[in-house]
Amino acid sequence: MPRTVYSLPVIPAVADLQAPAADRTNGSPAVAKSRASALTPASGFGFLRVFLGWTLWIVLVYFVLVSVIDPLRHFGGHWFPQTVPVPVRDKLPLFDSYQQVAPVTGLILGSSRSMILPPELLDGLTGLRFFNAGLFGGLAEDDLAFYRLLLERGARPAVLLIGIDDFSLNDFQPVRDETLSNYALARQISPAANGPLGHFLHVARLYHESMSMDMLVDSCRAIGQRISPSEPLNFFHPDGRLSYPTRDRQIEARTYDLERAVRNDFNYVSILHDTRFLSPRRTRYLEALLSEARERNTKVRMFVPPYHPELVSAMRNDPVAWRHHSMALEYYRSLEARFGVRFTDYTNEASFGGTPQAWYDGAHYNLDNAVKLIRQSVRDGI
Repeated sequence: MPRTVYSLPVIPAVADLQAPAADRTNGSPAVAKSRASALTPASGFGFLRVFLGWTLWIVLVYFVLVSVIDPLRHFGGHWFPQTVPVPVRDKLPLFDSYQQVAPVTGLILGSSRSMILPPELLDGLTGLRFFNAGLFGGLAEDDLAFYRLLLERGARPAVLLIGIDDFSLNDFQPVRDETLSNYALARQISPAANGPLGHFLHVARLYHESMSMDMLVDSCRAIGQRISPSEPLNFFHPDGRLSYPTRDRQIEARTYDLERAVRNDFNYVSILHDTRFLSPRRTRYLEALLSEARERNTKVRMFVPPYHPELVSAMRNDPVAWRHHSMALEYYRSLEARFGVRFTDYTNEASFGGTPQAWYDGAHYNLDNAVKLIRQSVRDGI
C-alpha cells in the first residue's frame, strides 16, 4: 500500500528564519523596507544635527546676552550698569580726554589707598600736570602694566609718584582679575598675549570664564540696577582722582560710623601676617618699572600710604605682621641706592600731620588727609 506523505505549507516568515544568515535579507520587501528605514544612518545624524543646532543656538544667545549686559565690562557692552568698578576701562577714556587738553607730565600709581590723591594740588605745587592712575587692589604688576600702557597713549611723565603698599609684593595673592581680563593691560606683562592669536585666545578665555554662577549673579544685579538705578558708591574725576560722594555726605552730616569701618579693615593685619616673603616675580615687576623710568630720566618718588592709628596699633600687636611690614620697608629703602628713587614711610599719619578723623576706614584716608600727605611729600622732595 503506497505511503501517503503529508507536508505543511511553507510560511515565508518561517522560511526566512530557517534560511542562512546571508539570505535573510531576501525576505518580504515590506519587512526589508521597514528595517532599512529604522536602521538608516540618516536618522541618527538627523538627531545629532538637531541637538548640535539647538546647543549652538543656546550658546550664541548666551554670548549675545553676556556681551550686551556685560556687568564687568569685558566685552564692550555699555547698555547696562557695571556692577564692579573697573578702573582701567573707566580711566583710559578719561586719560585720553585729559591728554588731549594738555600733555600729562606726571603720574600717580598705586592701589585704592592712593586713588584719592588729588592731581590738581600736585599740579599747582610742582608746575607739572598729573593724572591719577591708581587701581583698586593694584599690585606691582599693575603699576608696571598701566605705566607702559599710558606711555603708549602719549604720557610723558617727568615724575612718578608711587604709593607702594607694604603688601604689594606679597607671594600669595594672584594677579588681579581686571589685569587678566583687560587685553590692553595683560599684554604689557605677558608677551604671549600679543598678536591676533593672543587676542583671540584672550577673548575666548573671557567668554569661557563668563559661564559661571558669579557672572549670572552680576548680570542679574546689572539688570536690577538698570530697572531701579541707585547712586554709585564712587566715581572718577577727569584727572583720575577717586571720590566717595555718599560717604563724604555722611561724614559731613556726622552719621558715618568710622569706628566700625576701621574695625572692618583689621583684615589687613592678616594680609601682612601671611606675607611670609617678598615675591621674586613681583620684585622683578617693580624693579622693571624703576629701570624703565630711569632710562627715560623720570624722577620716581615712592611712599608707603598711611593706616589709621588703630590699625597701626593692631599691626604692632601682631609681631609677625609687623615684622613683615618692616621687611617690605627695608626692601623699598634698598631701592634708593640701586635706582636713584626717593622713598618715604608714611605708615603713621603723624609723619605728614594727618588726623584720625579724616578717614573712610582703617586703610583709606579721605581728601583732608590726602591734601596733607601731598603737601608733605612735596616738602620731602617730590
